[in-house]
Amino acid sequence: MQTILGANGNIATELSKHLLQYTDKIRQVSRNPQAVNITDETFSADLLNHRQTEKAVAGSEVVYLVAGLKYDIKVWQRDWPVIMQNVIDACKKHNSKLVFFDNVYCYGYVNGIMTEETPYNPTSKKGEVRAKIATQLLDEVKAKNLQAMIVRAADFYGPNVLLSIVHSTVTEKLKAGKTPQ
Repeated sequence: MQTILGANGNIATELSKHLLQYTDKIRQVSRNPQAVNITDETFSADLLNHRQTEKAVAGSEVVYLVAGLKYDIKVWQRDWPVIMQNVIDACKKHNSKLVFFDNVYCYGYVNGIMTEETPYNPTSKKGEVRAKIATQLLDEVKAKNLQAMIVRAADFYGPNVLLSIVHSTVTEKLKAGKTPQ
């Protein structure tokens, strides 16, 4: 079972389509999940609820945390650490591997190439939250309590990605006959 926490967002939808090449056992989890593939299982859960998160993860070989929160610092500060802890606890309980899809806010300004060894140096409150939850996860990995990885991307763009800066700034300006920026 491959479980996607944060079903039906841009990343989750593309991940679901790709995973179908490897398995037909995909569980879509969100408050109002919808199947992407005909064989998908849907499971309604609030990741802020410890018990619901544990039930959503039960039986999963790999869990993908691709959830998104309202782009509001107060929401991020309040909810991300809780969600991360609930997911970590659920994965540990059910011996599931975890893949966390993250952004690069935790790095702040980097002069050069970003690698796994690039130190966290957030320059924003959102970056501080991301550094905190990434550290929360990596501490469990270092303690050998959990098998997990963090994959990161700077921005999301491409077909059907309506919330990216490329779509909102560049594409919309070009459609309006203006210069992109």
